Amino acid sequence: MLDNRGVKFGLYAGGSVVLLFVAVYLINTEWFFNPFLFWASVGVYLAFGWKLLEDERQAAGGKLSLQEGLRTVFLMFVVANLIYYIFHYTLYTFIDRDLIQLQKDVMSQTLEQWKESMPQEEYEKRKESMSGDGMAVTLPSTALQYAWSLVGYFVLSLVMAGVISRR
Repeated sequence: MLDNRGVKFGLYAGGSVVLLFVAVYLINTEWFFNPFLFWASVGVYLAFGWKLLEDERQAAGGKLSLQEGLRTVFLMFVVANLIYYIFHYTLYTFIDRDLIQLQKDVMSQTLEQWKESMPQEEYEKRKESMSGDGMAVTLPSTALQYAWSLVGYFVLSLVMAGVISRR
């Protein structure tokens, strides 16, 4: 299985993203919730995905079909994001159970900063979503987040494989 490049690159990408989040967590826990960090992790995945597709194209003699590219790069995203979500669940559930409260606090501060720029009903809706156990990190909620993330990564995989198959 480890001779499969999609799996191998998924392990590298997922491990790199986890290391990035661990470093940020250790430096300043509040930065853990910065949207830039999320987009940086997507950037890491994309970099590994492009490298994987380029390697696969070279290995195929310079031409990679859409189907093969899609299968390979999507597998990488599946593995990489599985690693991230295992880390996420483990961190919130076993390592730092107070992290969810910090996340709520940071989100609440951000919401208050943006209060004037949004309709009152939107503000109330977002505020309500942060109360109670709605943000609890459970195995079912983590699995659902993982599944939804794969929808977006499938679309990215399709675009990337489409581009590489035209080269």
